[in-house]
Amino acid sequence: MDITTPYITTRPRHVTTATWLLYAMAAASLIFGLIPVALMDDLKRAAEHAYAGTYLAGTAANEAVSSAGTGLLGGLVSAAFWSALAFFCARGKNVARIIVWICAGGLTLNLLLGISVLPKGFFAERPDWYLPMFVASATIRLIGLAAISVLLGMPSSRPFFRKPLSPTTAQGAEPTT
Repeated sequence: MDITTPYITTRPRHVTTATWLLYAMAAASLIFGLIPVALMDDLKRAAEHAYAGTYLAGTAANEAVSSAGTGLLGGLVSAAFWSALAFFCARGKNVARIIVWICAGGLTLNLLLGISVLPKGFFAERPDWYLPMFVASATIRLIGLAAISVLLGMPSSRPFFRKPLSPTTAQGAEPTT
């Protein structure tokens, strides 16, 4: 059996670009997780307005803090995850490349299905900056993951992710009996 794809040790430019884009995805996740914390007062006012006149009016501030804290924790976990994938993709780990593709498809489905099931007044109960931040976050993530997936799937990137064969396997040696 003839092997036509040689193993290469130098990282192709496509993989380097995809790695930097993965690090940028990690930074974007962290930034989008920090924005609600920085604008906590707006979240509290929006929650108080949304819960005014209901039995949950006293818990509005807690809901805003909980929402911002959950977003921050999600941003930290997401940043760590994308950074780890970038690290392993830069080292030529094929599993990391496959995980990027799976996450790209999963995130796309998550965003599309998540947007379709939002309640009618979801953004009306949020501060004015929330909808543009949500759209910017979703757009950056979708475009970034599409670009990363294409770069990691290019034919010139594939040899970098292949494991080197042992010399006996590469030469096609016959087994001894």
